[in-house]
Amino acid sequence: ESAEQQEAMAWEFASIDPDRAQIHDFVRWFESQALEQYTLDPGLDGLARSVVREVANQNGFYTKSSGRGINRRLTISRKPDVKAMEDSCPPEKVSAEAENAVNAFLENRSPTYMKLVKPRAVRSLNR
Repeated sequence: ESAEQQEAMAWEFASIDPDRAQIHDFVRWFESQALEQYTLDPGLDGLARSVVREVANQNGFYTKSSGRGINRRLTISRKPDVKAMEDSCPPEKVSAEAENAVNAFLENRSPTYMKLVKPRAVRSLNR
């Protein structure tokens, strides 16, 4: 890639606290690029990162933060980071005893049990 191509693929906010319009401009810029993901330089404050995340998600993109403190940075991508999701949500281990107890409970329930139970009327406190 030439220096011009690399520069065309770089985005920099004017300040560490960009306004919503600048954030929308960034998301539209990312959408126009042929990039799978883009990592912003560190330095955006927490509020700005949360607005970038919100706007990106509204436009169908995924985000991930990494680093700590002043080195915290945000990555926007077209696809979810499945590895990161698996790492942050590992499957829970359930003991065989607990699993057997839950299965026994469910087997002893009538299929219509949930249909027969009606919610109780809530009494008004203004009586």
